[in-house]
Amino acid sequence: MGAFGQDLPTSFDSALRLAAAILSRNSELISRGVIQAEAELLVIEAYRRSGHASLTRMELYSRLADRFPEAAGEALIIMAGARSEGKILQHITGKQVFLDHEYEVGPDVLVPRPETEAMVAHAVKILAEQFDAPRSGIEIGLGSGIISIELLSRFPSLRMISSELTEEAARRAGSNANRILGSGSRGLGRLQILRAPNALDVWGAFRSLASEGKPRAQFLVSNPPYLAPSDPIDREVLEQEPRTALFPPGTDPLHFYREIAGGLDEFLEPTGIVFLEIAPERSVEARALFARYDRDVRVYSDLNGRDRFIEVRMGFVP
Repeated sequence: MGAFGQDLPTSFDSALRLAAAILSRNSELISRGVIQAEAELLVIEAYRRSGHASLTRMELYSRLADRFPEAAGEALIIMAGARSEGKILQHITGKQVFLDHEYEVGPDVLVPRPETEAMVAHAVKILAEQFDAPRSGIEIGLGSGIISIELLSRFPSLRMISSELTEEAARRAGSNANRILGSGSRGLGRLQILRAPNALDVWGAFRSLASEGKPRAQFLVSNPPYLAPSDPIDREVLEQEPRTALFPPGTDPLHFYREIAGGLDEFLEPTGIVFLEIAPERSVEARALFARYDRDVRVYSDLNGRDRFIEVRMGFVP
């Protein structure tokens, strides 16, 4: 008998069935159609936490008849119970895959989304086309580090300067960078993390560098806080993810876009490129903020066909 009086699973097959049964107590998970997929993730994580090597999904299904360790069964029941009660899955497992790497995440950072993957993949494509070897980029709002780290992993000559408001997120991003990129000059040494002075000052972290005469960057990328209280937001996201990563300060949901648009000439080269994730509900307004500076603004959709990110070309001549 394990946690909460629940019988422990004896095989990988019974572990999967038990996890699915516990998750099925949550009607929202049923409606999303994620019960089986999440059960698989939890079984794999519980097995790893019991001191065994991590399994792939294929390896899991090749071992259905094998014995499932008792310690893993205990961990599985606790984790599945927490998920059935509404705790965010990535906060339970402590990780999330984003493009080519697995990232440590937690309640102090926004859980990486597939929509952001699409923006980063697009940025990689455009940067490879525009520059032989991109050398300098800026990220506003580093979070767990997913954007800067993915770009650094693909472009060996690139250096990123990235700002972050909270100490907890900056520390987590540094840990992810150290683990994924390495600690030497070819890895973490190419990511400079600056602390933003406050939530309102978008460019404050970079001004000291500009005053030192450091060259402007070739591109800027950001997934800034862009939600408005009236936007549709999942309850678990609203209750468990950091509000500073979801909502801009004050009452203007376009605050970051206004500030970024107004500071580009100071911090980017004249031929610079900007990549920004946006709220679909305000894509027209976001585009207009940059178009008024005579920029070439292109809007791109996510997999659901909703406007999700914009690309801004600095060197556009109308």
